[in-house]
Amino acid sequence: MKLHTRSLIAAVVATAALCLCGSASAANVIVGPSLTGSWEPGECVATSCTFVNDELGGAGTYVTSPVTGAIVRFSVVDGETPGQYRLRTAHPVASVAFVFSRWSAPVAAVPTVGVQSFATSLPVEAGQAIGLSMSGGSSVGFREGVGRLAEWGSEPPEKGQSLAEFSAVELAGFNAEVQPAPTITSLGATSGPTGGGTSVTIAGTDLENVTGVSFGGASAASFKAESEGQLTAVAPANAAAASVSVSVTTIAGKAIAPQTFKYEAPPAPAPPPPPPTPVAHCIVPKLAGKKLEAAKKALVAAKCKLGTVKKLDGATVKTGKVAGQGAKPGSKLTVGAKVAVTLKSPKPAAKKPAKK
Repeated sequence: MKLHTRSLIAAVVATAALCLCGSASAANVIVGPSLTGSWEPGECVATSCTFVNDELGGAGTYVTSPVTGAIVRFSVVDGETPGQYRLRTAHPVASVAFVFSRWSAPVAAVPTVGVQSFATSLPVEAGQAIGLSMSGGSSVGFREGVGRLAEWGSEPPEKGQSLAEFSAVELAGFNAEVQPAPTITSLGATSGPTGGGTSVTIAGTDLENVTGVSFGGASAASFKAESEGQLTAVAPANAAAASVSVSVTTIAGKAIAPQTFKYEAPPAPAPPPPPPTPVAHCIVPKLAGKKLEAAKKALVAAKCKLGTVKKLDGATVKTGKVAGQGAKPGSKLTVGAKVAVTLKSPKPAAKKPAKK
């Protein structure tokens, strides 16, 4: 017994409003029929109804997903009554027999004679069919005489083979947009310092809806998707110099780059230049009025040496005082330079008696 009813009026909707393909990324694929043309609404009269399009009869390209990835959006045409929709993935195992797997989260339908589109995130494997489950009272468009659908008057079990309760030469008006798992073809930069901060352009395919980029398991400092074929990530810091893998995760899967990213230790800083060697000098002290022993000590303290000693007026080395020196006070000489001195007796010279 058929589980859905039909209204007497078929909805005719403009092609531009019904075609989801125009809004899909060039890399994404549509599984199910095109939703253009005329569809006749049918209501679920059971507690719930599940439909799988088993053949498209030329009304679409893919009846099962051609790629492994994730369903990111699905669309339903002519849901004229309120209710809930959700998707289900399934492996065909025989004619109108399937093994169902994951469910998507339910979404609320708004009555319309056009197309409703719903964002979702549901993993799908290559070769899986996609089913639409509806709550009782909700509706979807049907097209008779094209393709084939399988129908259940309830939600099929999570595991095990489920044979359709009804099969008909017609299509249920829903399809799904599948984003393939990502791939990475190249890295724009393959090395950088251990301190991080290197901007790396990652080229590949199906890089939309990125959820994470990692370098050796560490999350990138930041990343930005620029198109479905390119994104830019900033390498995080790494504890040591090493080559690490680079991966990108999207809602459709994970990809690892064919190249590694090499963390390089920064070069050791150049040693500071040696301080200039101080040039030692003898700064000649003032010696005038000093006795010879004191003058000698002053010269040694100034890194000079005592040179020749000239004695005048009967001066001695013990009592004479410096009356002159060979280098002016404050003169800058090499260390150890000798400074000559002239001694003069501290006593005035005795006057000779005048001749008579």
